[in-house]
Parts: sequence; structure tokens; C-alpha cells
Amino acid sequence: ANIPRYVEKEPKLQDVKINRYGQAKVLSPKEYSKIRKQLPHQWQKLLFEILWYTGERVGAVCQLEWRYVYE
Repeated sequence: ANIPRYVEKEPKLQDVKINRYGQAKVLSPKEYSKIRKQLPHQWQKLLFEILWYTGERVGAVCQLEWRYVYE
């Protein structure tokens, strides 16, 4: 893993989520494909695609309503 110089050891996932070490990592197309292939349900794949193409947060996408699309 690419650990920033100011971090002495690799942070645990929960530490990154809470303390925001550095910036969020952007998935490469290869990483995207590997994750998408592991998703068992079509709705999960669709949600993942929306997140990938929009760059939006999960919470914001989950709160979308049809009226936001068609208005």
C-alpha cells in the first residue's frame, strides 16, 4: 500500500474512515472491474456503477428519487 510519509504505519480501515489520512483513493479501472465482478446482485452492480460514474457518495445516491431524474 502507498502510505503517506507522515503516517508511520498503515492505518486500519476504521482509522482512515474516522481520521481521514490523506485523500480518498480513486479506483483504477482494473480495481473497479474486480470489485464489480464480486457483487452478487444486479442492483448492487447498478448502485456501484452509479457511484463510479458520478463520483457521488453512497448516502446521496441512496436518497435519490425518480422525480430528481425527470424534473
